[in-house]
Amino acid sequence: LKDLANAETDLKRATNDLGNTRIADLFSECEGDDLVQVISAAIDMTPENLDLRAVRSDWLARAARWQEALQDEIELARFDRYADRCVRLTLLLAVAGKEEEYKQQRRILLESMKAEPRPTPKEVIACLVRPTTPGELAQIEKVYQWYPTLPVPALSDPYQREQKRIDGMLEYRRADYHKAIKLLTSAAEHELKLDEEWMVASARRRAAASSAYLARAVYRVGRVSEAKAALQQARDLFDRRDVDRWGGELYTEIALQEAGQLVTP
Repeated sequence: LKDLANAETDLKRATNDLGNTRIADLFSECEGDDLVQVISAAIDMTPENLDLRAVRSDWLARAARWQEALQDEIELARFDRYADRCVRLTLLLAVAGKEEEYKQQRRILLESMKAEPRPTPKEVIACLVRPTTPGELAQIEKVYQWYPTLPVPALSDPYQREQKRIDGMLEYRRADYHKAIKLLTSAAEHELKLDEEWMVASARRRAAASSAYLARAVYRVGRVSEAKAALQQARDLFDRRDVDRWGGELYTEIALQEAGQLVTP
């Protein structure tokens, strides 16, 4: 595959096959910069193929090449209006430090959420990763109140799996840090239990995000040593290579960025 002249037939076939899964399999022999070069060559050959651009964006994000990943994501957003890509663009703007652009995209996302019968947890999370205005927070709360509440999150329901962390993030944005600590501690413990007992995909990443938010909340109430321990746990749990299609690794990255700036500036 590293010899593009010999790989041309396979690359062309991949662009007309089953999308990201097939393409990812085809590129499995490459890694790092070699992989990005191969995908870029394939994009040059079939620039209309969005799957290839999405794969390149994901791999650039794995390498923390945020600006380059963002360029691909902006191009994708012109053609793909589905929630997954909209959320990923919102998160990439935040992690790349494009604060004004992030705020503008968050407003777009909030408007689209109003029209949905049940906005997804990922959309709510994307709107909470950066500080909100009182008006924006009120909009998020209004959308989120439609979610059902169960005493024990159900493994089969993504809304319930994300419930305690979103609740904790909301309390943090409301500056109710003690309530946020309770919720985020419970969320991290629950997700680590899933990872240990059920091997639920991405449970460690979600636990890392909860721990990073917990570090900030604990720091805000003056418990600095606990905050540093929670931040270290988050860093130990997180693996940037664990990528999903909507950007779960990105909101964990953002949580770690903010926690690091606050707890260990």
